[in-house]
Amino acid sequence: MENEEDKDMVMLHLVRRNNKSFYDLAKIYKSDRNWFYRENLPISMTPNEDVKQIVQDTLPQTHYDIKGCTILTFKEDLPLLKEKITEYFDNFKQVE
Repeated sequence: MENEEDKDMVMLHLVRRNNKSFYDLAKIYKSDRNWFYRENLPISMTPNEDVKQIVQDTLPQTHYDIKGCTILTFKEDLPLLKEKITEYFDNFKQVE
């Protein structure tokens, strides 16, 4: 797996915030980073682990590296990952 310095790679950082800690994200929000944001998630939901599993189930093993809450993957894989992750959140809300 390449490193995060590679221009073809992107780092995904999984963070779950509550209303009290959301202000911590202000400095990131003003940066050049991209966001995938969902609100009002049930406390029982484990999105970090589920998103890691989605990555593992969706991409070839050579297309990602997962360490803790950070996923390193190729930029070309982002549209497919976004589709799968959006589907996950949409389906979870419907089941709730």
